[in-house]
Amino acid sequence: EEVPSQSFDNKDYFCGKETFPVYESVFTEEGETIRKIAVETEKPPQIEIHVWTIRKGILRHFYVEKVSKREFEELPYFKQITRTTTSK
Repeated sequence: EEVPSQSFDNKDYFCGKETFPVYESVFTEEGETIRKIAVETEKPPQIEIHVWTIRKGILRHFYVEKVSKREFEELPYFKQITRTTTSK
């Protein structure tokens, strides 16, 4: 379910755990759908971006890239969709 548009910060808590925003970017390029899911990691503090390339409904390529929070803030097209807790 999509989170209503509002400003979140890292001080939100769920079940006694700190939560982190999850972002999504979806676009079509040359017949392929590129879906990116981004989530903040605690240690080290950075953003993991999971990139899926889908062609004709089939997952063709998958990889994970890591960027700093500053680099992520400069990337276009990401929209916050939910929040998650860290896995410990």
